[in-house]
Amino acid sequence: MAALMVAAIPLPYGAYTIIRAIVFVVSIIIVVHERKAAGRMYAWSYGFLLMAILFNPILPVHLGRGFWFVIDVGAAMVFFAHYRRRCAAATEGRS
Repeated sequence: MAALMVAAIPLPYGAYTIIRAIVFVVSIIIVVHERKAAGRMYAWSYGFLLMAILFNPILPVHLGRGFWFVIDVGAAMVFFAHYRRRCAAATEGRS
């Protein structure tokens, strides 16, 4: 998620709120999709549920910039890994 990598640079507070909302919504969509596809919750679902809680814009979690930098980069890596896994699964399904 490019938005998470952008969050690593200094921005006005409103930009972080928008990024939080984007990550929150996408995380919830992934949780619902994974739940429907698998019929139960998997580790991916719990990871994205945790991200939705951390990035929720309604009850924000307040941490220092250093913590958020690590969380943003880690969350971007989780999104990328999930994307790669989904692409690999789709490719296997076509063969």
